[in-house]
Amino acid sequence: MRLSVTQDEFVNIKIALKELLRNSKKDEEKQEIDNLLKKLEKQFDKSFETRAKKRNATKKAIEVKKDNTKKKIINAVNLLRLENKKITPYLVAKTSGVSFNTAKKYKYLFQNDISYDLPIL
Repeated sequence: MRLSVTQDEFVNIKIALKELLRNSKKDEEKQEIDNLLKKLEKQFDKSFETRAKKRNATKKAIEVKKDNTKKKIINAVNLLRLENKKITPYLVAKTSGVSFNTAKKYKYLFQNDISYDLPIL
């Protein structure tokens, strides 16, 4: 069974169990409450450790994905330069395989190279 508990709720549960432990007169009952407390603390600590690991892994995965996207865009811009084609967000997106919105998001990588059909004066 899975139970979601905030840290404050966990602290309140611990306090209640410790109070039960103090008021308990039977050794057997004290032992059960003590075991329950230990299990809860172990599980709660493990849960926080797992959350931190997941958070760090997600951050790392996002950074790797961003780097790969930047590389794709830079490679596409270089390819368009080699082929003497216009460098627009649409062509960069099409050449690199990223979405148009992503190409616009990373426009700063090729902003100086953007060529529009403007008349030469």
